[in-house]
Amino acid sequence: MSFKARHMTHSQQLRVLVLEDEISGDHQISCCCDMTSGDDGDCSAREHVDAAIDMMRDALAYDPNATIFWAMGDDSGGDATTYYLFGKDEDDAIRRLTYMLEKIS
Repeated sequence: MSFKARHMTHSQQLRVLVLEDEISGDHQISCCCDMTSGDDGDCSAREHVDAAIDMMRDALAYDPNATIFWAMGDDSGGDATTYYLFGKDEDDAIRRLTYMLEKIS
């Protein structure tokens, strides 16, 4: 088993949820996604790589054919956070996120 580029793709569904979360000011999605990047200027490149490797391992353990979905938040002010979420397909990834959001509410 190995991770391939085809296993990572943009998610419009995740983007909608991210933008709604940013507009509402809740900012709960960042703690429920499998990884974020660009939101912490204190993280080193090594920490980002370590987090990405951990996420890929988790995704492969979840399903050997899992896909990592990503979406960016509002980038009109410059840097935007990128949110990553994995699942068997996009709907499964969004279900996982929705479950985690409901769990913390």
